[in-house]
Amino acid sequence: MRLCQAVATAVGSCLVIVCGFSAAALAADTLCDPSLSTTGGKWTVRWGTWADNSTEPSFHVACQGITTGNAKSARITTNALNAVLLEWYKNTPYAPLRQAEATFMVPSTDDWGQARWNHLAVFPAYRRPIDGEPVQSPDVRFGRIGADVFHDTANGERLVIQFTSYNDQGCDPDGTGPLPAEGTFGWMPIPGGLQPNHWYRLRAQITQRADSGLDVIGTLQDANQPGFPIIAQTSFSAPPACTPTWYAGSENRWAMGVMGTTTLVDTYLDDFVGWPEQTSPTISAVTATNITSATAKVTWTTHEPSTSRVEYGLTTSYGSLTPLDATLVTSHTVSLSGLATNTAYHYRVRSKDAFGNESLGADKTFTTTAQDVTPPTVSITNPATGANRRRKTTISVTATASDNVGVVRVEFYLDGVLKSTDTSSPYSWSWYTGTTTGQRTLTAKAYDAAGNVKTSAPIVVNVTQ
Repeated sequence: MRLCQAVATAVGSCLVIVCGFSAAALAADTLCDPSLSTTGGKWTVRWGTWADNSTEPSFHVACQGITTGNAKSARITTNALNAVLLEWYKNTPYAPLRQAEATFMVPSTDDWGQARWNHLAVFPAYRRPIDGEPVQSPDVRFGRIGADVFHDTANGERLVIQFTSYNDQGCDPDGTGPLPAEGTFGWMPIPGGLQPNHWYRLRAQITQRADSGLDVIGTLQDANQPGFPIIAQTSFSAPPACTPTWYAGSENRWAMGVMGTTTLVDTYLDDFVGWPEQTSPTISAVTATNITSATAKVTWTTHEPSTSRVEYGLTTSYGSLTPLDATLVTSHTVSLSGLATNTAYHYRVRSKDAFGNESLGADKTFTTTAQDVTPPTVSITNPATGANRRRKTTISVTATASDNVGVVRVEFYLDGVLKSTDTSSPYSWSWYTGTTTGQRTLTAKAYDAAGNVKTSAPIVVNVTQ
C-alpha cells in the first residue's frame, strides 16, 4: 500500500479527503481504516489539525474482519480556512460502481447549537483541481460526485447529493440549465434532525448505468444503534451527457470532507471504508460460430471491460482451457482449434474485471462438422476455349467456384505457372497476353477450408498477331 500523497482542494465551504485504490482483487483493494490514527502512517493533514482520540462509536462496520474498536479515532479541527483536510492516496482505475463511507460525530454542543459545524461530504468520484488553479485556494474548482450532510439551525438538517464536474460544462442534469458551480440535488430533510455527541455514518454510492449515465445514492445511518438503521436516504440520476470524462480516467479519485463556518470546530471520524465495484461482469450473447470439423469461434459480451477465456470439452467437466487473454474488453472473441471431427462439445466462457471479480457463463454446446472431403467445383467462364486474342492486349480471365462449405481462394495459372490468387467472388485476373503468338493454356484451382482442391478444365487460347 502506498502512503498518501498531497491533493488538496475546496469549493467555498467544502473540505475534502482524497483516497484511491489499485487494480487488484476486491479484498486487497478495500480501503479500510478503523481509527484514522496519526500513528497509522496512511493519512496526511493538509488543512486544520488532527490528533488521535479515544472516543469511539459503540458499533463498527465489518471491514477486513474488524468488528470491534481499537480505542482510537481521529479528532480533526478546522483552521483559518474553516476546513480540515486529510488525504489517503492510491492510484485508482476506472470502476462503474464506487462507494465510500465513514462514521462521524460532532462532540461540541456549542458548535452544534450555534451552527458552527456546517457539513460533511463523501465523494466516491472526485477530480483534482483544473490545471493551473491554486490547490490551496478555498474557492478552487474541482469535480466531485457524492453525498453531503448539512447542519443548519434555521432550515434543519438535510441529506443531499452533490454532482459537479467542471471539465464537462454545458451539462444539464435536471433540466433547469447548465450545471452550476455547486451542483446539489435530491435535498432530503433528516427526520428528527441530528444531535451532537451522537455517532452517524454517511455513505455515498455511484453506479454507472448501461447508457453510461450515473446513479448516485446517499445514505445516512444511526451508528449508535446495532445494524446501523437508515435515518435518511436520497438519490439522483444524471443523464449520460453529464457523466464526466474523468470518471473513467486516471484523475478519478476518492474524497471525504468536513467543514465548519469558523475555526476550531471539532469532528470525530472513525471506520473509514472505500471500495470499488463489487459486482462481477455480466455475461451475455454467448455464441459459437464459424464451426468446422476442427475449429470454432466463441464470442460474447460483458457490461464492463474484462478478460477473455473459454473452457471446453466433451462433458460439463470441460478439461481444456484456452490461454488467458488479459486485454480488458467488452466484446470478446476466442478461437478454438484442434477439435475432433463430428463431435459434440460443451463450453463455458469466463471473464474477470480489473478488480478480480470473475463471472462464468452458462454451459453451452456446439457440434463440429464431419470431415470435409468434398472438393469445390470451378470453371473458367471467360475466355472460351479456342478463342482468339491479339498479343499485347489485356483481357479479363474470370471463373466461378462453389463448395459445400465454402471456397477460400481461387488461383489462376497460365501454362501451368501460378499468376494470380483471388479470395472473393467474382474471381478474376487481368491477363496481359504479351508479345509472343501461339497457343496458351489457362486453368483455375479452387480451395476450400479443409484443403480440398479442384482444377478446372483447361482453356486453350490462340494468341495472334
